[in-house]
Amino acid sequence: MTNASNQQQAAKAIVVPENIDAIRALAGMVTNGPESIRLTDEAMGMQQDFLVR
Repeated sequence: MTNASNQQQAAKAIVVPENIDAIRALAGMVTNGPESIRLTDEAMGMQQDFLVR
């Protein structure tokens, strides 16, 4: 894969969690952004040591 192709794949992977957080915000289910991100990460099995900071 080319570098551009890798970047496109990485960008697509981020869309799902962002959409989940956006739906929660629009529905008023969660009003705290970091809390919504935490819930999404937990539901998707994301671990802190996996995430790059």
